[in-house]
Parts: sequence; C-alpha cells; structure tokens
Amino acid sequence: GRAPPLRAAARPRAPGPRRACRGGGATSGLASYTATYDGVAYYFASAETKEAFEADPGRYLPMFGGFCAFGVSIGRKLNGDPRYADIYDGKLYLFVDADVLTLFRESQEDVVLRANWVWPSIQDEPTTNH
Repeated sequence: GRAPPLRAAARPRAPGPRRACRGGGATSGLASYTATYDGVAYYFASAETKEAFEADPGRYLPMFGGFCAFGVSIGRKLNGDPRYADIYDGKLYLFVDADVLTLFRESQEDVVLRANWVWPSIQDEPTTNH
C-alpha cells in the first residue's frame, strides 16, 4: 500500500535549536556527563539523566537510528543533528536543521505516522546525502 500523505504546512521563520526545555523536552548535554552506547557518545545535562540512560538505553535512544525523522517520512536517510531535537509522545526525534524542526512541529502526528510506516523499508539502505 501507499504511505499515508503528509499534510502541507506553511514555512514560518525558523527558531534556533532547542537547547533546554523543562518537563521532558530536549536539553543540550555536557561532556562531563557522557555515556557511550553501541560506539556512540551521548552527552547528558546531569548525572541523573546519564544514569537513567545507562540503566535503560533503548528507552532514550533517538528514533530511526538518529536519522532525521522528517527525512525518513519522505523516504530519505539524512543524518539528524542533536542540536535540532524534539520530544514527541515521549520519544526523541532528530532533524537536519531548524527549518525542518519547524516543519515537524507543525505536523508532528503526520510526520511520525508516515516515518514509522516508511522506516522499515529504508532502515537498511545507505545514508542519503543532502
């Protein structure tokens, strides 16, 4: 079958990267709170968040292997940038830049639905260059 369509969204001005957000949002980490999992270093904002990750990494890993969720939703594997991250429905999503993060925030449910549908068909494909 066909992938569910994305709803069109207007392009407002792009905000800066999401640095910190209380209540479960994405937060920039510090090198002093680094954990390594599967060969990748992850920075955390506190010892507590680092310990929570180490206790259950799968719960906190970015969706789609860290590839841009919006890119995945259109069938492309673009490297996500942790400076442009958001938490949706308790899961971490990465994006290539602020413009794409803005587009995601306008249609989160649609992007996630489509990306979840597309991901199994592209997850073993090579990374797509910009």
